[in-house]
Amino acid sequence: MTDELRETWVAVQKAETRLVTTGVRLRPKGAPSLREGLEIAPDLRQVFARAVYGFEPRKIRAADYLIRYPFSTADAIEEQLRGLVEAGVFTGPHGDAYAVTDEAEAHLRLHTERVGESIDRLDLGDVGEGQIQKLLAYDHRILSRIRETVKASPSPIFEHRLKGLHPEYEPRKRWHHWQLAWTMIAAHEDAEQQVRVDRGIEPLVWFARHELWFTVRRPHRARMRSCADLARAAERYAPLEDAETDCRIAIEAMRQRGWLEGEDDACRLTEQELENADRDEAEIEEIFLARWPDLTAAETAEMREIASAINRRCEELLAQEQEISAG
Repeated sequence: MTDELRETWVAVQKAETRLVTTGVRLRPKGAPSLREGLEIAPDLRQVFARAVYGFEPRKIRAADYLIRYPFSTADAIEEQLRGLVEAGVFTGPHGDAYAVTDEAEAHLRLHTERVGESIDRLDLGDVGEGQIQKLLAYDHRILSRIRETVKASPSPIFEHRLKGLHPEYEPRKRWHHWQLAWTMIAAHEDAEQQVRVDRGIEPLVWFARHELWFTVRRPHRARMRSCADLARAAERYAPLEDAETDCRIAIEAMRQRGWLEGEDDACRLTEQELENADRDEAEIEEIFLARWPDLTAAETAEMREIASAINRRCEELLAQEQEISAG
């Protein structure tokens, strides 16, 4: 695997993040609420959205969710699924599964479309429609190839994601890159779990190290800048049964292994552990990128160029918005 291919994936993934954050930040004043019809408790929103997008909406099971987020517990997930039933957006349990209601699914589709409209309204400057369509064509080509490798490479997270809530991808629109990249990320997470199990690292310890690695290596995705951030970062994905205790045990395990420097709430990986994490992340990406189609150097360069141009333009738009707000 070449450094160019890895850099291409980083640029593509970053473009997904930038398009969503910029589109949502620059929504016109007075635009309809993104949460219209989904007025549920904040602590239930993450599991609700991730369950319906990442799993078959009519067959959502705690055991499947736990495969993707193994630092949680089946009981903690079940409690949230029952909470979603009480909130009127899920029904069940039906055996060991829950189902999203038709009304809640319609509201979530509306939410997706409104975020998509926000992305499509962005003025991307020199990034023309032809370039957008080329990037989307690459997205579809990559996902087609990953689907072909499923039989040879166990991919429970990716396969569940394929059954989740998806928009119609024809005609192809700019905002589809957000959803298509999410599906690629599911295959990447399968590779993450493979390497984690091979290393024998506990799920919450792995998650914390992974987030701290992002803080240094890919700060645009940083969500954990101190030890106190661990519970908040983890519960963006799945509930913790006893957040305070679970996080204290995970952080203490990292300190005992000599992975962290700084005292009290400081949470920084040592240089040695950062190198170890670099090695593990490189192996993850090697596994993941081996499932991509054979792309020529010119094709990866084109993908990287389009994604990087999107990222630069989104950064410009956010900087302009900040100046206007400050003024």
